[in-house]
Amino acid sequence: MLKANLKSVTGYAGADLDKLNRALLIIESLINGDTFKKAVLNFATFQFTTYKCLGPIKMRTVQLQEFTNQQIVDILMKGHRQQGADTYMDLQLLLSTDSAGSAVGQTDDNGVTTTYKSALDNMIDGELAAHLTHEWTHTLGFTHSYSDTCDSTRNCLSVPYAIGNIIELISTGECWYGCSYPSLNNHP
Repeated sequence: MLKANLKSVTGYAGADLDKLNRALLIIESLINGDTFKKAVLNFATFQFTTYKCLGPIKMRTVQLQEFTNQQIVDILMKGHRQQGADTYMDLQLLLSTDSAGSAVGQTDDNGVTTTYKSALDNMIDGELAAHLTHEWTHTLGFTHSYSDTCDSTRNCLSVPYAIGNIIELISTGECWYGCSYPSLNNHP
């Protein structure tokens, strides 16, 4: 079983810490369940997309992820480490009162995931679970697609966004970032 392990937690207290703990329970419950695994295995295509825009002309390069859907499930379920029969997602979390515009948060090169308090205040538990899962995939080496901002939905098929959005769709029935996944959007 994959479990969330809080390696470090800074800035979370009171109701924010309660919300964080509920979100971690959602992650553990969903990621270990058959619905999540089936959604990842049946996902149409994980892509890493690069866009270059020259005025009104948008050039798109699509590169498939280097992993199969089964390999992505295996990488996720392996987590950061194994202890006995369980595997762990080691999380270093920071709640920041800084603001980064519309950004919800980010993960730095040291694996510290910052969530902005202004974003956290507007999230329900399932949205926080999706955000944390998205950021956790970065610590496993998965990256976003890239663009010079000519396509706001460019990331929908990258592993971090797709996996986070699968968690959100299963837990809330909604999908952040305007992504559309025909095989998932009708999930009950």
